[in-house]
Amino acid sequence: MTDTTTFAVDSALEADEKLAKRLIAPPQIDLAKHMQAAVKAGGRMPSVVSEIWRLGRGPGKLSHHEYFYYRLYDGALSFEEKLRFVGKNAQQRMHRACNDPTWYSIVHDKLQFQITMQGLGLPTPRVLAVFHPFRSAGQGQSLRDLAALEGFLRDAAGYPFFAKPVDGMFSLGCWSIETPAAEGDMLVSSDGERVAASELCRYVEGRGRSGYLFQELLRPHQALAEAWGERVPTIRIFAFITERGPEIFRAVCKICANGNIADNYWRAGNILGAIDLERGTILRAVSGTGADQVESPEHPDTGRPIVGLELPDWQAALDLCLAAAAALPAIRTQSWDIALTSQGPVLVEANFGGDLNLPQIAFGAGCLDDRFRDHLLRCGYKF
Repeated sequence: MTDTTTFAVDSALEADEKLAKRLIAPPQIDLAKHMQAAVKAGGRMPSVVSEIWRLGRGPGKLSHHEYFYYRLYDGALSFEEKLRFVGKNAQQRMHRACNDPTWYSIVHDKLQFQITMQGLGLPTPRVLAVFHPFRSAGQGQSLRDLAALEGFLRDAAGYPFFAKPVDGMFSLGCWSIETPAAEGDMLVSSDGERVAASELCRYVEGRGRSGYLFQELLRPHQALAEAWGERVPTIRIFAFITERGPEIFRAVCKICANGNIADNYWRAGNILGAIDLERGTILRAVSGTGADQVESPEHPDTGRPIVGLELPDWQAALDLCLAAAAALPAIRTQSWDIALTSQGPVLVEANFGGDLNLPQIAFGAGCLDDRFRDHLLRCGYKF
């Protein structure tokens, strides 16, 4: 977020707002650079332009930026395979067709999600505290004002913790803090950033208008800690609600690297792994997008394999996803983040729909196959 000595609250809040607007919109990339990459890969400029136009009018409504973002100039893909890629604008319309907006708050509001899953007896991170004028959750402390928040940050009993805004997206505003305030009243985050307790209070107050959630800091399953380090990887599982109940569509593994505190793919250096649903084995792993995308068969920090690794507790993670998905029948296209921890699989959050770019990048293949098309048609989507 900032350098290691000074944390500028106002600048951080402004940067969060700008980044959120960028991430929620279709990707924007350097078109000249990527056209050069397409030509270098063997494409002819007129053919590339023609293909971009045709895909923009296709079912996935891909923008010219998304054409390069997904490396669709790759000659290994047939045009039919390229037609299966879904752009951000089409994705939004698909999710609106499949999901009842009156249910959105259950997954968008992280405190409501926590309470709902706890009520079902499903595993979630333990709540240490909630910063809000009147909301609370279970046995966690209720921090009603800045004085109470500052007291919590100076109490060693609350550490380590992971903090996030109740209405946050893209892991913006998240903090992973290992130890209480020490020298000079400075807190030290998991990535080594130093911030004064008073400044973190100001940031939380400005960023968390709907409240802030302080949870236990999860630790990865031992096998994953040995392979990829101490950051907890999460599984993003896409599920459909059908007339027979929830069914799993695809799954990817989001892997932290490069010192990142969260596994969101927009953070430079993080890795996506495509998962075989039957065995829980990682089939392919990549980092970056477009011309900057690279294969990542080994973890860059540890040198240990990513591709070929069989994820621990895989069947338990699938069973947990299906149990949780059944509780949200009006959200018919769902995506779940499940952490593979030392305590077993733990529900982190859910999304109505979710970003299809994750499986499309991880697998190098579009989501709009026959199964997804049938699901969309059942939900009333008009192609």
